Amino acid sequence: MEKNYVVMYTKATCDMGCMENYLNVVPDHGVYKLGADGQPYPVLNAKDNADTIDEEHPSKNIPSFGKCSSPTNPDYDDQKWHEKFIQNVKNIFNGDGKCPCVPDIVTEWYDTNQANMLEGSGCLTQSSKIACTKGGIISIVVEKAEE
Repeated sequence: MEKNYVVMYTKATCDMGCMENYLNVVPDHGVYKLGADGQPYPVLNAKDNADTIDEEHPSKNIPSFGKCSSPTNPDYDDQKWHEKFIQNVKNIFNGDGKCPCVPDIVTEWYDTNQANMLEGSGCLTQSSKIACTKGGIISIVVEKAEE
């Protein structure tokens, strides 16, 4: 396996979010890669794109990235005027987005490794990305190697 395959607990970021968070995989696909800590972690594939399981498990694969600053996020328009006012005042000081990030994913990851299929889908790599319908692009955080 290539060293740049994406495994569970790899950091990801959204270009419209305000923080990084960790990817998850439930259930795993039975293929593991050793992490930097020497522990085995499940490898993710293109179909690990679920944003929710149910209300009790809000993040199956793709977590929240804090606050969303996408100008096309419909959740912002659904807020009441006083919520928007309070959020806009906070944004002046924090600059952390207009409303809570609640990813809405309807496609599979793209730019996956199609040469190595995992349960019929390409394995995620550090260059894989996925789009959120609310306007963000989610990508893998590439950790810099320690010197």
